[in-house]
Amino acid sequence: MSNRYLATKADAFDLRNHHPADTHESSEGDMHTVLKRHQQRIAELQNVLYAESERSLLVILQSMDTGGKDPIIRDVLAIANPQACRVTAFKKASESERKRGPFWRFYMEAPALGEIGVFNRSYYDDLINAHAHGRIDIEERTAWSRRILLFEQLLTDSGTTVAKIFLHISKEEQKRRLQGRMADPERHWELSEADFEERKYWDGYMRAYQEVIRSTNTEHAPWYVIPSDKSWYRDAAASIIFAELLERMKPKFPPSKVDFSKVELVD
Repeated sequence: MSNRYLATKADAFDLRNHHPADTHESSEGDMHTVLKRHQQRIAELQNVLYAESERSLLVILQSMDTGGKDPIIRDVLAIANPQACRVTAFKKASESERKRGPFWRFYMEAPALGEIGVFNRSYYDDLINAHAHGRIDIEERTAWSRRILLFEQLLTDSGTTVAKIFLHISKEEQKRRLQGRMADPERHWELSEADFEERKYWDGYMRAYQEVIRSTNTEHAPWYVIPSDKSWYRDAAASIIFAELLERMKPKFPPSKVDFSKVELVD
């Protein structure tokens, strides 16, 4: 089922073909059932992956502000084992991190063997932001994409399955969500001036995401695009992707370390 969200390859990808409000004729009730079923499957497969401790899964979440990254982390992974799930939310790099290179802090937070890792934003942000604001030219963007591909290949070669998810919302839906947060005093802390300022560059961000997905979509680190105007559909779709990524990894319990025929349980 997750293949319906896979970005098409290379120049064939067109973000305009992915409508943010699309629900593929699914009902909210049906998708709630889908979410619950896949949550359970994620927990089961995570347990096996943790026991196997030979590989890891890294899922990168990208979206415009209010796209739904936090709810996915909270709800889709609600029953995941916390000790085997590493979630990292990246803010602006510190001076110390900047001096160590653009990928150092991301490599340091990559999931260990046996873990599921989730990046709430990532090394894509600097490239996408600079592109949306028109601060880099095509040669610089190409160089950035090439470095990203090399980094993701390094992660893959180290035993990490990498997947990227773009939570695609419409400008109109973002406005509605921002208005909802403005009307709720308990959510004012979630807002910053940048949330409103960046809306002015919406078209630039859409062009940036389209180009980035085109240039960094690979078989070993694919992009998925989830229509995210409907939160109930977004969360269920994300649960499908997480579960099927783990299914494809086919984790297995390791052999027993104990010869139970020689074990005597004392009273």
